[in-house]
Amino acid sequence: MIDHTTSTAKRIAPMPPGYLAEREAARNIYTELHQFIDETRKAWNDKVAFGTWLGACKGFTRYELGIIRGSVNDSNARHKGKLFFWKLVEARKQKRRQQPHQMTI
Repeated sequence: MIDHTTSTAKRIAPMPPGYLAEREAARNIYTELHQFIDETRKAWNDKVAFGTWLGACKGFTRYELGIIRGSVNDSNARHKGKLFFWKLVEARKQKRRQQPHQMTI
């Protein structure tokens, strides 16, 4: 009689540590913006919902977001996520002031 429990266990190679977590995280990364948000949230240990970040970052280029994140990283703020959102709002106001008003008919 063959002992199937030991033979099956020997055939299955163990997964490296963190394999499932990396695979689970990578499954929801669709664009460069998703990756940027994911990296930023992990670096700052921020608990704000991913969708909130996605909506706030909409309308900015990756370059602009990188500049804002860099200035937040250089600051000594306790809540870097809050500072990042504040800087996004200020940058959005500045963008709106620079765009000429367009009338729709």
